[in-house]
Amino acid sequence: MAKTKSDSSTPPGRWLFCIASLPTSDPEARMHALRTLEALGAAALRDGVYLLPDSRARRHALKPLADYIAKGGAMVHVVEAEASSAAQEAAFRRLFDRAARYAELIKVIESLRIGFGVSEPGDIARVLNKQRREFDSISALDFFPDEMRDRAAKALG
Repeated sequence: MAKTKSDSSTPPGRWLFCIASLPTSDPEARMHALRTLEALGAAALRDGVYLLPDSRARRHALKPLADYIAKGGAMVHVVEAEASSAAQEAAFRRLFDRAARYAELIKVIESLRIGFGVSEPGDIARVLNKQRREFDSISALDFFPDEMRDRAAKALG
């Protein structure tokens, strides 16, 4: 499995849990917290429990969020832990599987090839640029890249 620079400091089997009672009385603060977790690529295990592969950068990124949640009067804990078994590790990793998103991106790129020579080159270029941005967005949060990432990168050429 290929490693990216962003996950090179992730110890194998180490995970970060963000456990929070997000403020319900302040919808704006709640949405800010949820959007931040989404931007970090966190997987929701259940309401109020979010998971990320452990790394120094992600621990550092969770600190201001935890401070923000706590300042709002809500409870928040960031817990570092190891998977208790290989099965649990595999289950956690599946939560971060980006294969379906890469497959959709490949499908769009292949449809562009079919339209090449039929559609306006400018239209194709715009869609292709959008797909490059989508690829960058997916791969930025692909903590465990695999062959689907490589296939998508190759399709983009």
